[in-house]
Parts: sequence; C-alpha cells; structure tokens
Amino acid sequence: MKAILAMSKNRCIGKDGKLPWPPMKEDFKWFKEFTVNKSILVGRSTYEKLPPLKNRTIWVLSKTIQEGAGCIIDIGTMYHYTSNVDIIPKDCIVAGGKSIYQLFMSHITEFYVTCIDQDYEGDIFMEPFEHLFSKQEVVREFDFGKVIKYSK
Repeated sequence: MKAILAMSKNRCIGKDGKLPWPPMKEDFKWFKEFTVNKSILVGRSTYEKLPPLKNRTIWVLSKTIQEGAGCIIDIGTMYHYTSNVDIIPKDCIVAGGKSIYQLFMSHITEFYVTCIDQDYEGDIFMEPFEHLFSKQEVVREFDFGKVIKYSK
C-alpha cells in the first residue's frame, strides 16, 4: 500500500482543518500526477476539505455515513479493513488525515512525503514514522522542499 503526505520541517500537517502553508502549485501538481486514475483513502474530515478530484475513486473512512461521498467505509468496520487490507483496492493510496495514516502505517510499504523546508504553526503534527522504513530516496525537488520516498 502507498501513502502520500506533505509536512513542514517541524512535522506540522494541519491548522484549523486546512494546510498550514500557502498553496504550493508544484505540490498540488505532484499530488495530482501521483493519484490520478487511482483510488485514494481518506478520513471524513480530510474528504470534506478536498477540492473536486477528477479521475480518482475516493474511499472515505467515516464515523457517520455521509451522502454523496465516494465509497464510504463506516469507522465501525474500519478495523476489519486494517486487518484484511485485501478488501481495499491494490492501487489505493492513503492520503490522510493523521489518524488514517496511523491506522494503516503497518501496511504502508511506500510513503511519499513532501518535506517542506520551513516550520509552520499548526494543531496537527505527524508522529515519527521514518524508523519503520529501511530505504529513502529523493524523487522530486522543489524550491520549497523535496519529496522523499520511504520504502520497506
């Protein structure tokens, strides 16, 4: 299973339900390129903040069923999915938020992290995960940072 994330130098990934940094077109372009024609797996609050995403199937993990969302998995059965990940499409990419990353971390074999070279204030910070992966390589560089692929 793959995952994609953007985080600041101080591990911030969110502030008041949004990204804590100004829009970075190059990172949005990278996200689109990486996820187009695939499925993404997100939590409900992340889903509600997403702009319309064309050519992607969105799997939403939710405590409450929401009308109009893509494929919804009730959080009551979410733990079943983490113990039986074969149910989730093979091309599905974990895309947040923090609790979804934590829930699926043991199943993530490739983690693509946009590392932003600046600290940002926020209220959601990513826990250390790097020790869970044996390899890392820079796969893309931007003026504001780089994308590191962590793999097992």
